[in-house]
Amino acid sequence: MNIKKKIFEDSWEALPDGSWAQIANIGPYVKKIAFLTKELNDTVGKLKGYVLELILAKNIHSYLGNNFKGIKLLDPSHLSNDLYSALENGKISEEELQDVLYTDIIAKGKIKNTNEEVKIIIIEVSYIIDEKDVERAIRRAEILRKAFEVKTVPVVAGTDITQRTKELVKEKGVLELYIKE
Repeated sequence: MNIKKKIFEDSWEALPDGSWAQIANIGPYVKKIAFLTKELNDTVGKLKGYVLELILAKNIHSYLGNNFKGIKLLDPSHLSNDLYSALENGKISEEELQDVLYTDIIAKGKIKNTNEEVKIIIIEVSYIIDEKDVERAIRRAEILRKAFEVKTVPVVAGTDITQRTKELVKEKGVLELYIKE
């Protein structure tokens, strides 16, 4: 008798003798499948985040255009040279330098309504924006403000945001962007 066929039939009671022992032995396989499923979900989540970063960088003017004008993406290699100078001058620590180098997107522009120049716009991108993204954007904006003594604006971007994070964004004055997939 084919056990696979019987498992998918309506009556479990009709399984032949010894079948329950065989079914009980699938436990390690189920655990492995659960582990691989979690790993796959994590990987897909990371890929979604990377794709959102690319979409946002490619269409930066569309997403920031309501708030800023004259937007330019900053070249990370030029920025890192300036950050190392700030480190040598004691404005930031090695840990702060390393932290800010992991920023998803860095841009500059002028605030649209006031024409006030913003030297640095820090953008943290996640598929689902959470509190850690907000804290990271604020922390990294502060590091760059210290390093270069310029106005910085923290921004979080993603396809959705948790309710608690929405409240934190308002409380901390962080700009939020929603990216269309």
